Amino acid sequence: MNHRLALAFTALLLAAPAAWAEEAYLIKVKPEWKAGRRTQVTETFTEDSRTALTDGTGKAVEETKESVEKSTVMEETIIALKAGTKRPEKLLMKFDKLKFKRNGEIVEHGLVGKTVVAELQGEDFALSVEGGGKLTDEANHILKEELRDEYLDEEYDFDRLYLSGKPVRIGETWACDIQALAKVIEKQEGFKIDAAKAKGTGKLVKVSKKDGHTFGEFEIIVDLPVRQFTDLDGAEVKVHEGSKSKMLYSYVGCIDGSVDEGVMTISAEEMIKYDTQKMKGTTFQMSNKSKSVTERKEPPSK
Repeated sequence: MNHRLALAFTALLLAAPAAWAEEAYLIKVKPEWKAGRRTQVTETFTEDSRTALTDGTGKAVEETKESVEKSTVMEETIIALKAGTKRPEKLLMKFDKLKFKRNGEIVEHGLVGKTVVAELQGEDFALSVEGGGKLTDEANHILKEELRDEYLDEEYDFDRLYLSGKPVRIGETWACDIQALAKVIEKQEGFKIDAAKAKGTGKLVKVSKKDGHTFGEFEIIVDLPVRQFTDLDGAEVKVHEGSKSKMLYSYVGCIDGSVDEGVMTISAEEMIKYDTQKMKGTTFQMSNKSKSVTERKEPPSK
């Protein structure tokens, strides 16, 4: 290589990262739903929750604790879309592994090695076991809830609520749609958010190319101060300062929506305190910590 060519080559190498960093990317993690799409899903989930009634000294008068552990390995296949829509009408969920524990005790759902058929009926999915058999009430409830969140809840659209909506560069931050997000959380969780103090910020950390697709890494932090809570009796009560819901999202995978491949880690924490009339001088406290790691990947075509 002659001297001029070497200098030109060096200059090209130095310029490439700068040009790469200046490029902006429209982040999208949910690919378009299509009939025939198969996705391998591996998930681990842990949750620890506590509710307590404490006296003026902070001592628990009443206390309830619960822990949940769940690990799942399954293959999900979209069989058909509802006519005239992009909404899945029929899905198959083949379970290779489903382990569930509550307070350290195994809860058996009997789905390992079986395939669950989900068929859209009105605004909900009807579930059955392929080849015969019946789901437990708890398994039926859990799977229906997951399917609603993934395919039916149009209000809760991750790309719309949490992502930028316009192209961003590596290292650039964006603000989540905090007003819309607060409304969704209020509806789901039964408490009201102080939207004026709420914050939601995302940041694109890395970008790379793989097999013609754009892959990347981003993180999102959402902090939602709570101002009001609906108690067990249905009454709305004002909560103590510091009551909150906080979430941290970390994603590594395809960010152009072309393939269903990536790992999403979600850590969430909720803490609610308010004075109660149930017993004089007592305070109700609720805390919840959870973490889920979900890996989705489209297997090679058969």
